Amino acid sequence: MILKVLDEDNFIIFIIEEDMIPKLEEKAISDYLKNVFIRLKDTYNTSIYGYYDVAILCDKYYGMIIKLTRRELEYLNYYGNQIEMKIIISDNQVLYQIEDIYNMYKRIINNCNIYLDDDQIYIELKEKLGFILMGDLVENSTLIYEESDEIKRRSEKIEIG
Repeated sequence: MILKVLDEDNFIIFIIEEDMIPKLEEKAISDYLKNVFIRLKDTYNTSIYGYYDVAILCDKYYGMIIKLTRRELEYLNYYGNQIEMKIIISDNQVLYQIEDIYNMYKRIINNCNIYLDDDQIYIELKEKLGFILMGDLVENSTLIYEESDEIKRRSEKIEIG
């Protein structure tokens, strides 16, 4: 699990595939997230409390990306570790923006769709990669998860021979 703090009210949590939860009813997801928040507190010494908009992206090859945005509600007071959430789940697929397609392992390139958009190269996985290859891909790319559908619509799909 990786925590990216955008500011004191906005966080992004990246959870790798092995930790991914299946799509469950909202109560089960809420309970799961509360456990994630406890892990964050223990690991990163970060307290999450109050009311949050929670956007969850579930990607079958990457895992989960959870974007938390704290909302200040005047009529609610939160004490200690109380958490309330509005949860929205999507299943957009993650795209990986890369600098140079020819520096990627051939086994990664053979397992993906490649898109070109205004001189930017994006790849989309077609099947699971092993742990090491996935690590290499994540390390050498920028994850695109909020605009992935729009990028695929406007991009040209290309083949590398």
